[in-house]
Amino acid sequence: MGHWQSKFLFSVILYAAGFVTAVYFLAPHPASAADQGQATETSSWLQPAQAVAANSGTDSEVWMTKIRAGIDTSIDFAEEQALRVANLIRSKMKQGDHDS
Repeated sequence: MGHWQSKFLFSVILYAAGFVTAVYFLAPHPASAADQGQATETSSWLQPAQAVAANSGTDSEVWMTKIRAGIDTSIDFAEEQALRVANLIRSKMKQGDHDS
């Protein structure tokens, strides 16, 4: 791969990571089962509570909540897999030490 192609690929990956990070931090937390009734009364530091309650039915908030829930699920999955791989590597290293 040429020099400019690798720079371009790195820039695209960096841009996408920044965008996903911004969406993650700006998206509201998904409401738990206990908070379903109070989901419309959440306040934000960006808007007064009345404006948030008035705009709670917008499609963008639903979309951002779904994205936030998906990212949280992906992070949980990645953490579980990292622990599983770490345990597998530890067991293989112990097995190699015992075989030697």
